Amino acid sequence: MKTLFALWVLFALVSSAHAGPITREEVPEPLKPWTDWVLRGHEEALCPFLNGLEGEQFCAWASPLELSLDEKSGRFAQDWRLFADGWVPLPGDDDRWPLSVTVDGKPTAAVLAEDVPRIFLKAGEHTMQGSFQWDSLPESFPIPTETGALKLTVRGAQEPHPNLADDGNLWLQAKEKVSGAAESLDARIHRHMEDDIPFILTTSIDLDVSGKTRETVFAPLLPKGFVPVSLDSPLPAHLEDDGKLKVQIRSGHWKVVLKARHEGPVTQIIPPKSSDASEETWAFGPRPELRQVTIEGVEAIDPQQTTLPDEWKRLAAYRVRPGDTVRLTEQRRGDANPAPDQLSLHRDLWLDFNGGGYTIQDRIGGTLNQSSRLEMNTPVTLGRVSVDGQDQLITKLPGQDKSGIEVRQGSANISADSRIDGVRASIPAIGWEHNFQNVSGMLHLPPGWRVIGVWGADHAPNTWLNHWTLLDIFLVLVLAISFAKIWNLRWGWIALATLTLTFPEMEAPRWAWLAVLVGEALVRLLPPGFKGNIRIPLKLYRAATVVILILITIPFAVFSLRKGLYPSLEQALGMGEGGGLISLESARFPEAMPPPTPIAAAPIGVGGAMDEAPRENLMKPKMATRTMEKKETAFQQIPGSQVQTGPGLPRWNWTNVPLEWSGPVAKDQRLKLILFGPAFNLFLAFVRVILLTLLILRVLGFPGKFWPRFMRQALIGGLTAILGIGLLATPKNAQAADFPTTEILNDLRERLLEKPDCAADCAAIPRLRLEATPTMLRLRIEVAAQALTAVPLPANPKEWIPSQISIDGERFAGVRRSDDGQTWLEIGPGVHQIIIEGPLTDRQTLQIPLPLKPHHVEATLQGWSIEGIHEDGQTEDNLQLTRTEP
Repeated sequence: MKTLFALWVLFALVSSAHAGPITREEVPEPLKPWTDWVLRGHEEALCPFLNGLEGEQFCAWASPLELSLDEKSGRFAQDWRLFADGWVPLPGDDDRWPLSVTVDGKPTAAVLAEDVPRIFLKAGEHTMQGSFQWDSLPESFPIPTETGALKLTVRGAQEPHPNLADDGNLWLQAKEKVSGAAESLDARIHRHMEDDIPFILTTSIDLDVSGKTRETVFAPLLPKGFVPVSLDSPLPAHLEDDGKLKVQIRSGHWKVVLKARHEGPVTQIIPPKSSDASEETWAFGPRPELRQVTIEGVEAIDPQQTTLPDEWKRLAAYRVRPGDTVRLTEQRRGDANPAPDQLSLHRDLWLDFNGGGYTIQDRIGGTLNQSSRLEMNTPVTLGRVSVDGQDQLITKLPGQDKSGIEVRQGSANISADSRIDGVRASIPAIGWEHNFQNVSGMLHLPPGWRVIGVWGADHAPNTWLNHWTLLDIFLVLVLAISFAKIWNLRWGWIALATLTLTFPEMEAPRWAWLAVLVGEALVRLLPPGFKGNIRIPLKLYRAATVVILILITIPFAVFSLRKGLYPSLEQALGMGEGGGLISLESARFPEAMPPPTPIAAAPIGVGGAMDEAPRENLMKPKMATRTMEKKETAFQQIPGSQVQTGPGLPRWNWTNVPLEWSGPVAKDQRLKLILFGPAFNLFLAFVRVILLTLLILRVLGFPGKFWPRFMRQALIGGLTAILGIGLLATPKNAQAADFPTTEILNDLRERLLEKPDCAADCAAIPRLRLEATPTMLRLRIEVAAQALTAVPLPANPKEWIPSQISIDGERFAGVRRSDDGQTWLEIGPGVHQIIIEGPLTDRQTLQIPLPLKPHHVEATLQGWSIEGIHEDGQTEDNLQLTRTEP
């Protein structure tokens, strides 16, 4: 019945596989107690992910922060929802420390971590409150940068527009001027030169705009000889035929990026004379593997003292004024003395169940400075190779039997699958026609296989030979000599063979033998006919030690025979080759080894010429999207081409033997292994049990005149019956009674951690209704989500901070800000009605960003006009409100 129950649970999981991931509530009732077990260490994988940003997740979400500050004191209140245990920040700092902090009504101690007061909360929903004391209301007050919504009351009056800085500092006394009253435009131009093939010039224009929406035209931005390739702009932008850039600007901070390539070799660059900036800051990205150049004609400056983008500040920077000429003086082409290749290798080897060969997966990292091809030597057969996740075509050079791939010099991120057939005892340590500076590996053995010793690796801890210590060797020799002295030389040799076979085994009798032999020796020392008081205690001691030895030996004999007959039960019993218990987590849920850390990283150049983008595509106004550019890889395959798929990689995991090398490994180094298969291990198991039985019977004086014939027969029959019962009583049903099988728990964890089919884009906004009065702004948003996720809200702390947020009429709504200043709202699957509202100041204009663009927008306005809404409710990426009444 228990086996049927386990099969039923597995069927319930498998039959619903088409439904995608499951939640904790959907877990079958018998498996719910195991949910926390299988998710241990993976709790953060169940946290809401940010819609549109794959891989970004937050586990702690808070309601709007309610902050009430008076002349002498302050109070705060906030609700938190945590999907995993973690630290949450509190308002205040080391100088203005939160006092009387309570969580769910219970006093809680706060600690200072990363200069911010924090408390540790368990997963779930919590209500947090606290207070502050000071002599006078401070000029500014720090609040957590994660705060996405704020209800601020100062001296009893609600603050309509809290002056919140990017660093989380809330200004209370000195308020900045509200933007939007005057029209202004500040443009800063930065350029990045990339000495690639072709030469790439990236122009970044940072715009700080205030006032009404208007159109502006920038003078030609590209120097002579450059052809525009791409234009990325969050504002409607239009590149004219004469090179001028026309942009429809509105209040806010914007960045426009124009990328261009040079039509031929570059020796000098003359900035356009009609540039709008009095001076520009240029950064230069060298490619020493292509050529070495020096920059002349312009002034070098410290990049850290400029306003260059952070990713450009690590490069050399120059101040370029109108009339200057940037000269690139070529010193040398190519790298005349490239450094040697620096590669690291991690290898996983799976031995076939029949021992007929190995399946291999190699992960190679580091840098290639000299080689442009990697080849595999025989007897290894290369089956599949990927570079940076892209499968590569495996080829053979004319007249050679070695197969390999073409690689681009630079940083290496290579994964290769291969096979070794017909070889088991001696295999190449590397196999590649290449030397490696760092090598590590893992040998995976199937059930019933055991490695006796490994030669060719500096350290292989999980082998039979490595289980022996000097103390073990000394103890075995002492016990064998003791058997020979007490009985005879023949029994000494039998004892030596028995102890040699049993000492490295788990739960084998070791020190019990010493106690038994001490008791036997003491009794034998007594003179014949001695009737002193010490005789009886010595005999009792000897009998007790023999009983203990038998109690230890019987379970060991049962386990040894059971493991020999049914090798796959070894992990089910929670025991392994190392002589100790294996944790259930490590035995059943093995994690993949991390890829090797590159020894040195070097940038990879783009090898081919860049296709010229049609100019007509750049001449049309467009709304560019913020997408990450994919890094081009060398030797790209033709789309649709077929490449080798290689052998399938095993997914089983029983006995693992780490292989370690302490230094460089040569390409011709070999690995020699002594392996015992299931049949021989079964034979050894019977030999161990038989030898142990003989030794114990010898200690008991059997056979001998002391034992009558019927007692000898009864003893032999009893031992046989005990061993038979132990073999039949396999732990399979007992395991099924208390523990689900490994397959069920693995499948449960995979189903819980499985990403939804919608991937990172699991939410949409069908409708948005905007209601604005002279003093209040309310947004009614309908959000449809297919999974637990977080959606970006139309809120910009510099323009407007909401004070109240509700979801489906409920008070609690989890919000927080990300590092880029975007406010996010956590929502579950389904269709939700979200209301966001907050007071308005007397500013003349208000920008409302739409990071997740609604499909239909309506507006009800009183005292405002709106820009950005088109016919049929379609919108631009931003809406702008402009006051029509004071």
